[in-house]
Amino acid sequence: MKVSGVTLNDVAQKAGVSKMTASRALRDEPNVSEEAKRRILKAARQLGYQRDPNLVRMMDQVRKRSRQGHSATLALVREAEPRDGLSTPAYLQIQLADLVERAAPYGYQIEEFAVGSQGHSPARLREILLARGIEGVIIAPFSRKLPSAKLDLSGFASCSFGSLLQPQGGHLCATNLALGILEICLQLRNDGHKRLGIAITKWIDTRVQFGYTSGLFQFHRQIEPQCQIPVLELPTQFAKRGKTKFCRWFDEHQPDAVISFHTSIPDWMAGMGAQLGENVSFIAHDWEPHLAQFAGIDQQRKALSTAAVDLVVSQLAQNEYGVPSEQRQILIPPKLVDGPTLMKRASLR
Repeated sequence: MKVSGVTLNDVAQKAGVSKMTASRALRDEPNVSEEAKRRILKAARQLGYQRDPNLVRMMDQVRKRSRQGHSATLALVREAEPRDGLSTPAYLQIQLADLVERAAPYGYQIEEFAVGSQGHSPARLREILLARGIEGVIIAPFSRKLPSAKLDLSGFASCSFGSLLQPQGGHLCATNLALGILEICLQLRNDGHKRLGIAITKWIDTRVQFGYTSGLFQFHRQIEPQCQIPVLELPTQFAKRGKTKFCRWFDEHQPDAVISFHTSIPDWMAGMGAQLGENVSFIAHDWEPHLAQFAGIDQQRKALSTAAVDLVVSQLAQNEYGVPSEQRQILIPPKLVDGPTLMKRASLR
């Protein structure tokens, strides 16, 4: 430890003790005599020695893990509620690999835990995390029942994805869809699209702090009334019950671009005579690399994973635990990804 040129070894030499004894005295450990402590503290004051707080934190963590026998682990908490109506693959989740990749340089590993009817109860999960010495928790809420909302986070550094746990007041990382949808709609408009429609479920819109409807509302304020197409609110299990509603909306409003789910919707559009990428554009609302056959909106999940790990690790570094008095929200804008289902300028003309 070195501040302004003064080292721990300098303090030890001035006090006439070993470097280890000086270190123990400055940490106020009991196995140093009171007379030696006084001499060492006096030498430290005279030399202007100060301990490096970052190194202190690091060494405290190393000693703690050594005593407890625990590895440095962050918990990824997923919700296991397969019967609450959100089992469709259209509702994608955070990828474990992205979290693992970001956590590794910090010296942490990621371990998954399940909470809910098919996992641990919130109380039992808390017991497990405490017994394992896990202090950092990343929550990926995914169900309408939200069992993770009942997890007592006192004593943990934590953050969650999306805004579903916002009433609990914890830190969160989310896609800024309100601004993103507005900018993407304007981009599509500038490329020649005139009538943009969004077909989404209420649960998805709520999950992203009404980003789809808010962004479209702002877009409608900037275009002529005859080109404003209302949002179609699909039932949660839209694949089973939404076809008639969607086809009626599509036929009535005749959009030249549709932002919606990559499952079912393209088939319904094709069944009504739409040629995706030729006479109408289709944009998958939640694009991932495996959906290369579609244009889409990349909600930047990898960037969200990076931000979540950074946020939890920074809390651990600052000894910040429990529900914060001031919530931090990291909002990352989405990107429009080109693809075969997006009409080009020539076709639009």
